[in-house]
Amino acid sequence: MKGKKSSNNVPLRQDILIYCDGKGYTELDYFAAMKQDRYRNTPIKVNPRFPIKQGYEKVIEEVKEVLKESQEPPSKYIFIVIDVDDIHNKGRLKDYKERKKDLLRKAGRRQVIFIESHPCFELWFLLHYEFTDKPYMCCDELIKDLRRYLEGYSKKEKYRKELYAITKQSISEAIKHAKRIRKKKRVSGEAFSYTDVYRLIDKLDSA
Repeated sequence: MKGKKSSNNVPLRQDILIYCDGKGYTELDYFAAMKQDRYRNTPIKVNPRFPIKQGYEKVIEEVKEVLKESQEPPSKYIFIVIDVDDIHNKGRLKDYKERKKDLLRKAGRRQVIFIESHPCFELWFLLHYEFTDKPYMCCDELIKDLRRYLEGYSKKEKYRKELYAITKQSISEAIKHAKRIRKKKRVSGEAFSYTDVYRLIDKLDSA
């Protein structure tokens, strides 16, 4: 993709934006650490800068405001990282899909990419150690399995900030397992867990 030019014909830098939903404390710290290591030479902004409670509705509205600022691509990519367990459990799936469809329609040719995890982002960590598409009923159930490998797993800040360093050596396994889940043939109505974090990494690796 060719970048926009400034008045001096110098290509303007296009930041890559990552938005996390209101439960995204773990995601914020993980992507911030990844930015400093794997993508230290890539212009990435992780939002919000500080964890705040906001649902998918607020995140989608924030991205709409970014898109309104210019008809030109404001960023090379805009990723929206979403856990869908609460959306399912609260009966908000139809609303979420409608808001998602509306945002993608308004984005047009601009690269807005939803990165969904079901039930939650912690599946990404579990896939570093094993392949599973087990249909977890909730994130707590999944975390019990994750603790077989990460015994002290916790959402506490001190532990969250270490997760990238702890797991990064096995990231290629996680990517392979996440892709395998998405490629697997399914029967109609089959329940399964999945995460699209590999899509974000594939895009950043080629940015």
